[in-house]
Amino acid sequence: MRRPDGLQLDPNEVAFLDALLFSLVRRCAAGGWTPSPAAESFIRLIRSVASSLAEHNRSADATDASGEVVEEPPSVHDLVDTREAGQLLGITPAGVRQLIRRGQLTAYQLNGRWVVAAADVVARAERRAG
Repeated sequence: MRRPDGLQLDPNEVAFLDALLFSLVRRCAAGGWTPSPAAESFIRLIRSVASSLAEHNRSADATDASGEVVEEPPSVHDLVDTREAGQLLGITPAGVRQLIRRGQLTAYQLNGRWVVAAADVVARAERRAG
């Protein structure tokens, strides 16, 4: 039996990969790196699929089984490391990790290091400032 080539990702994984690639390209561009044509093509493909999935899943009238309106989970458009998050929040990277442990920031572990949803960091910083 022949196994089909490819990789299957759920919509959340596509959104995460899109955000990860966006962050990677932004950081590498700051260092003078530009993606190869093959990498650019792959990034455009992931962007297109992520955008299409976001549009497909968006509905103002979505409800759960109880009839309550379900809000679409926030999209992760950018990721920051604990150092950057700490700078934005005025705390140390250890303080950011503490917020992650408490479940107060959306975060993912990549190669043993935490990356945080920039939208969560900005929202928390705005609440503290306001």
